[in-house]
Amino acid sequence: MESILELFGYTNTFTWLLAAIAAYKFSGIYDVQNKGWIMVMIGSILMLVRQAVQHLPNYDTNYLMQVVRFGIGIASGIILAYGFYTLFKLLKKIQSL
Repeated sequence: MESILELFGYTNTFTWLLAAIAAYKFSGIYDVQNKGWIMVMIGSILMLVRQAVQHLPNYDTNYLMQVVRFGIGIASGIILAYGFYTLFKLLKKIQSL
């Protein structure tokens, strides 16, 4: 069971890497305003760092590493929400034209 959970952890880390790459690619598509995609990319990179921290040695026994990991997760969630909100505003502006 533990090996399955470890595999899911690595899969989740790889998926956040793909999300950061996709956000980087999407940021170059829109020349008008790509601030939203850049924020999504930064949030995805922070989430990738958050996931990578749990693979460090002695993570399970070090309380400070766990606190830092969850702090990074909170910050990346806020940045991701702001980036998606910016994209939502941009789409609303495009639709009203």
